[in-house]
Amino acid sequence: MNEPDSRRPPAGHATAVRRRPGGARGLKLAERLARSIEDEIVRQGWPVGRNLGSEAVLIERFGVSRAIFREAVGILEYKQVAAMRRGRGGGLVVRAPAAAVVAESVAAYFYFANVSVDELYETRTILQVLAGKLAARRITEADVIRLREMADQPGAFDERFEVTLGRLSGNPALAIFLPTLMRVTGMLVGAPSGLELAPEVSSARRRGWRAIIDAVISGDEATTERRMTRHLAADRTWITDFLCRHGNPASAAGTGGTGKRAEQIALVLSREIAERGHPPETLLGSEPELVARLGIGRSVFRQAVRILEHNGIARMRRGAAGGLVATVPDPAHVVDALALYLQYLEVDVAAISETRTAIELDTVALAARQVSERDTTGLEDALRAERAGGDPALDTHGAVHVALAELAGNSLLTMFIAVLSRVSKYRSDVAGHEDPARLAAASADAHEAIAEAVLAGDASLARHRMSRHLRALEPHLRTEG
Repeated sequence: MNEPDSRRPPAGHATAVRRRPGGARGLKLAERLARSIEDEIVRQGWPVGRNLGSEAVLIERFGVSRAIFREAVGILEYKQVAAMRRGRGGGLVVRAPAAAVVAESVAAYFYFANVSVDELYETRTILQVLAGKLAARRITEADVIRLREMADQPGAFDERFEVTLGRLSGNPALAIFLPTLMRVTGMLVGAPSGLELAPEVSSARRRGWRAIIDAVISGDEATTERRMTRHLAADRTWITDFLCRHGNPASAAGTGGTGKRAEQIALVLSREIAERGHPPETLLGSEPELVARLGIGRSVFRQAVRILEHNGIARMRRGAAGGLVATVPDPAHVVDALALYLQYLEVDVAAISETRTAIELDTVALAARQVSERDTTGLEDALRAERAGGDPALDTHGAVHVALAELAGNSLLTMFIAVLSRVSKYRSDVAGHEDPARLAAASADAHEAIAEAVLAGDASLARHRMSRHLRALEPHLRTEG
């Protein structure tokens, strides 16, 4: 029997044509308004609790209709950026985004987009190895006690350990990225707390984690890396086998759980699109038909549609042949959500750099090994655009890094690189440099050299050139957001 290809979607699933994270796309007026308000909040230093104005004042200020404004507010509330406060003295109030909500939103997108087991575990390995090595370097006596207590506790150990490992790394980016990846894993196999493992499997997994904990406590980074890599390789094999034998148990989860009804309905519809292999523009049904079939009210249905449209999963088509139609999943909102959250956390330059370096070096090497299987048009276009009019504020810089990542064929790694490039752009002070044009030209030269190594299939040279390039960028990032 041939071993299954865990990169290939299961039978019956749609193969999505993925859009470039952070790339240009046609934004609806409500989305553009929401983006403008987000940018304003970032410029103000994310002042949690500040009232930006009443509905009437903001409608007049932005020159939009009440319907457009309320749709934009729905997007902001869904992204945990701001919310309307009712009553006297009410208005649009800046919120403190919740890490769990951000992680759940990102995980849901990648479940919708049918991320593969290989993509997931390539990404988990890079980030968990980095977190483990940083934790081994920075662990304290109090952390040792907590880790040992955790190792002896029953329950969903894996996810608790991932959250703790992210915290012990001292890197806020990892503290949000790792829980996100655990939620993606959980969606692939069903909720982790509800997944019954055979006693021998559970025992082996706990032994693996205890061995990793021992290496972290001892401060042995090399052993931590080796044990983490071995553990995740075994985990990948187990999950691939599990999905081959059982399919995706999450697909039968229905609308149970404690999430909001509209979000549950959005998840049900997204699963239907993926599992039935609906291509873009396939009609799922009219609003009355779907309301009746799902047994919900029109208000809940329309909220679910807003979530689907925001995630690029489906949209309402107007007219005589109108209804809910499938679209191509769009990662742009994921990049926005994570970049905004990291900006809110005021992640320091060191954390941005160490995370970005770990991801980009492995990703560019992976791209070099697989370049013969990929379409290089996107990279060539990005390089030409940068050379023609590179923006010193790192706009085209980020586009080249995303294009390089796309050659690796891993949507998760591509998304994280887009996020870190966006945060780097927020922190860039290149425009204030005495000779920004020379700096932009040097960046373009570095990108072309990296691309040359990738296109030649030279993974080690690509890593070397990317490492030098990222080190050269560090002095041009502000230490404060």
